[in-house]
Amino acid sequence: MKILTLDFEFNGVTEPQLNLVSCATTKYLGKDVEEIDWWLHDDPLEQAALADYLTAAYAEGYTFVAFGVGSLLTNLQQFR
Repeated sequence: MKILTLDFEFNGVTEPQLNLVSCATTKYLGKDVEEIDWWLHDDPLEQAALADYLTAAYAEGYTFVAFGVGSLLTNLQQFR
């Protein structure tokens, strides 16, 4: 199975439009693993490179898995 995990980091999380800082990707295909850290803050070329990478992975049939459940659960604690 082709899996691509994504872990995005943002700052300015109280703003209506989040400021994307970085993304860590891990691509799994059988025993092969490819890890890349993308520094995206104020870098349009790196942002375009990540967009191209994700577009290619999608075209190759990768399933995308995004992280963030931990922070979501932490934020939900305030409503208990």
